[in-house]
Amino acid sequence: MHPHFLARLAPVVRLLALTFLLAGVGCRATAPPAVPPRAAAGPALAPALAAALVGPAGPAGRPVADSPAFARTFTHHTAEVAGTRLHYVVGGQGEVVVLLHGWPETWYAWAKVMPGLARHYTVLAVDLPGLGDSAPPADGAYDTQATAALLHALVGQLGYRRVRLVGHDVGMWVAYAYAAQYGPDVQQLVMLEALLPGLSAPASPTKASNTKTWQFAFNSLDDLPEELVQGKERLYLNWLFQHQAVQLDSVGPAAIDRYVAAYTPAARLHAGFEYYRAADADKVNDAAQNQVFARHQLTMPVLAYGGEAALGPALLQNLRGLATDVRGGVVPDCGHFIPEEQPYFLTRQLLAFFAGQLLPAPARPLLATARDVDHVGITVPDLDQAIAFFTQVIGAELLWSKPVAHDPTGHTFPRTLQISPRSTLRLAMVRCGPGLNVELLEYHAPHQRRSIPANSDVDVSHLCFFVEDMAAAAAYLTAHGCRMLAGPSTNHGPNEGERYQYFLTPWGMSLEILYRPAPLPYERTTRARVYGPAPAWH
Repeated sequence: MHPHFLARLAPVVRLLALTFLLAGVGCRATAPPAVPPRAAAGPALAPALAAALVGPAGPAGRPVADSPAFARTFTHHTAEVAGTRLHYVVGGQGEVVVLLHGWPETWYAWAKVMPGLARHYTVLAVDLPGLGDSAPPADGAYDTQATAALLHALVGQLGYRRVRLVGHDVGMWVAYAYAAQYGPDVQQLVMLEALLPGLSAPASPTKASNTKTWQFAFNSLDDLPEELVQGKERLYLNWLFQHQAVQLDSVGPAAIDRYVAAYTPAARLHAGFEYYRAADADKVNDAAQNQVFARHQLTMPVLAYGGEAALGPALLQNLRGLATDVRGGVVPDCGHFIPEEQPYFLTRQLLAFFAGQLLPAPARPLLATARDVDHVGITVPDLDQAIAFFTQVIGAELLWSKPVAHDPTGHTFPRTLQISPRSTLRLAMVRCGPGLNVELLEYHAPHQRRSIPANSDVDVSHLCFFVEDMAAAAAYLTAHGCRMLAGPSTNHGPNEGERYQYFLTPWGMSLEILYRPAPLPYERTTRARVYGPAPAWH
């Protein structure tokens, strides 16, 4: 944290402090954080099927960490390290990934990312000392060198040694100090959305930059932040999330409730500010420590991302001289809170990076300028019935629909669609989960075959939904008018262990549900991986 940078922010700090005034202005962690009341499910996702879908997803409005699948995978624990009680959440299998959250958050910031990682790795999400359900450091030290030493001791105490380390915001500051001090114990390092105190050049403040960074100067003031924010934690945190995120619904009421509860106790609120005070303190401070660390480049691979509407490419540019192998870029459609705003993007990037891959550079022939699969089209006998099924049973979201289309010239349909010019067409687009658009089409044409084709017929396709609980999904579908075919069956060979079962929609179309364990046998012979599943349905 450059002192000139703080000085330039002083006017806006004084203004915001005045705003708060005019508005009225050693704990022991023994249990997991309190779970806020669950919000009512939105109409876009049917509750029972949503509970069975992959990742932490439940119905719209249901917190990720409250899903049964999340609870089956992750457990809460505390450990006494150097006289400090640290709280952590752990789950999964394989090599260890340590997740370090930022301010004003807790381990919960990673909840949308953790299930996707846990299918391949042991995931360890820690509450930083003094925050969440971790006690303040016994020695009162909040500088990142001391914090990293505590976390390194925790990792060793849990029986781990060499880890992959991921840090966001203040957690990124700590992750850098950890990697700089204990390089041989860090296999790979991921740094998200922060600039390192003492190692980044100050920027001239603007209205836009002040909105994103004014809290650095405010939080580092002695005593005043506690006086102004105490009793107004929700006002303060809401403002930060609303003005520094792009995906405004990504940190919803349930998450805000958690964070407000986590930072309302005076000791927790004070601890959060102490991390900022340590960045540029008079004596021991992060800036001076980082300047010493920077004398030796990091040798482990480093992945760095800034949010498109936040740091952008600045983080990657700032890190290029600090490590021998730095890659990364910009997270699209994202503000500061990457793990919560773009968890699907982040999970994909982390898994690829951990596997030694670079995204999105293709290693094989690629359709010119292609970026993604846009949609899958399905012809249905009754468009209204299909829309109702996908939105009310599957949990898709209706994006748009069009009225009946004709071909008045008699030339367009034959040339563009290879259908009779006397045909009519209605269509709609629905979105299933985070990444699949499904176009539903209802045709009426002379000599049209109206019977449902068999799965063995040429040009027949189907959709398959990844679920966590096959029995629950099958029972739900049956209750909603679907006919389950025999099963579930188990695959053998390279995808051995996958369980699947087909079912028929009310109009007879074949769809499928599937559960895929990890890892699969084919993963022993290639770094390529089956796409998905997503961390969350929404």
